[in-house]
Amino acid sequence: MHVIARKSRSDYEAISFGLTEEFTACNRGLPRRAKALLAMTHFPLSLLLCLCFVFGCSTTTEPLSDHTALDIQNYFAPQNSSSRYLWKHSDTSKNTSLSYFQYSGASADTTIDGYSPISIYGYSDTARLKNEFMQFYISDKRVVSYGSSAKSLSNRMLLLSDTLSIGRSWVASDSLLLPDNSRAKIVATIDNYFTSIITANKEYFDVYRITYETVSTSKAAPTLPEYQTGGRIVRYFAKDIGLVLEAAYAPETWMVWANELVAVRSN
Repeated sequence: MHVIARKSRSDYEAISFGLTEEFTACNRGLPRRAKALLAMTHFPLSLLLCLCFVFGCSTTTEPLSDHTALDIQNYFAPQNSSSRYLWKHSDTSKNTSLSYFQYSGASADTTIDGYSPISIYGYSDTARLKNEFMQFYISDKRVVSYGSSAKSLSNRMLLLSDTLSIGRSWVASDSLLLPDNSRAKIVATIDNYFTSIITANKEYFDVYRITYETVSTSKAAPTLPEYQTGGRIVRYFAKDIGLVLEAAYAPETWMVWANELVAVRSN
């Protein structure tokens, strides 16, 4: 997976995720798409055969590291039931699937750690034959995911916390319960900010990249490679949209799966 990030008016940095290559290419006068294609030719064939997402970032006059956001609830999916988020899932076995993510409503009930109200979002396949509901607490200070029940700490994950700025870190989960009943500690770190990115042929502005890194706390290693010690999930959050891309990596840095926002549709 690539990120082509514009650092200045003439300087593009292409970062290879999953491999240990990094380079900077200066291509004055070329269109954004041409620069992205040129950048890709510097990578080995093995990378081109992997799952790839290409981004382009617009020019900014302020240093990216100085950008700070206080309104963190605006970096999560809006609480608006009239919009459906269409997601594409891909994995290393070349399996793909589509699903919808949509706000379903709110409950005045209180979460296990005392927050209220509870926001409810639903996942469904494109035929709407299968539905799964997830519960969240969303405010300007924190965005917390609880999985299927906000009355349990087992799947509690602090997705966004307090202030968004490069270098900030927090414990997203002390003891996340995994499908095989093993547990893991998750530490989140904001490691980059982009004025804009392009994914699925759509441009999103004001984007933070957050890496959620795993430390296994069970005697036996989790079966899911992204939750083994050193594994991680990298997520991109865009203002007024929420999550637009996430990719999971094994400790050896190879990509396990990726989810990409394809479209936002009205009911």
